Amino acid sequence: MTINETFQAGLVITAIGMGLVFAAIILLWGLMTLMVRIGSKLENPKTNGILAEEPAIKPGIEDSGKHIAAVVALAVALSLHNRVIMRPPPISGSTGTAWQDIHRAQAVNEKSTLFSGRQNRRL
Repeated sequence: MTINETFQAGLVITAIGMGLVFAAIILLWGLMTLMVRIGSKLENPKTNGILAEEPAIKPGIEDSGKHIAAVVALAVALSLHNRVIMRPPPISGSTGTAWQDIHRAQAVNEKSTLFSGRQNRRL
């Protein structure tokens, strides 16, 4: 094969590959459009796809404050339940290996120099 024939074969292979990729993209686009159309026909036009159910308790004027209080209490309880309490590691030497203790001490030293405005200079 000459260089010209090799180059033409590479172009043909590239064109076939790119054509297959774009054909697959167009096919997927058509399938998604078809699914959206089928889904919109199945939805009830009155509710726009949202299931409209009657609430078990219809809040009145006097009940609305109780419902709001219940919702707020639930939100606070969920937020307190999911909260992670971050605690610093204990200062005692039995927290880990010597390697961990040295690195923790270095981190504390770096933080203290940051807040004090001084830098330790080594000669």
